[in-house]
Amino acid sequence: LYSPTPPGVVAACATLLRATAPPPRQIYRLLDPCAGEGLALAALAAAIPGARTYGIGLNEEGGAAARGRLDEVLVIDAYR
Repeated sequence: LYSPTPPGVVAACATLLRATAPPPRQIYRLLDPCAGEGLALAALAAAIPGARTYGIGLNEEGGAAARGRLDEVLVIDAYR
């Protein structure tokens, strides 16, 4: 069952990330272990210039969409 992160929660997290972002020469790495289509992680990464994104998903459809938005995507289902 896939339930996307509500946009308001993503916006609040992005605000916190902007406030605590590392200096420009450092790399911020963001991992979403339940990335779905990568929408939430891509929005968070937009708050941090140069952030690298890593997503894990359970199905190929979501993974294909996430690959268009994230730097690295792994599609795996431990139950299959």
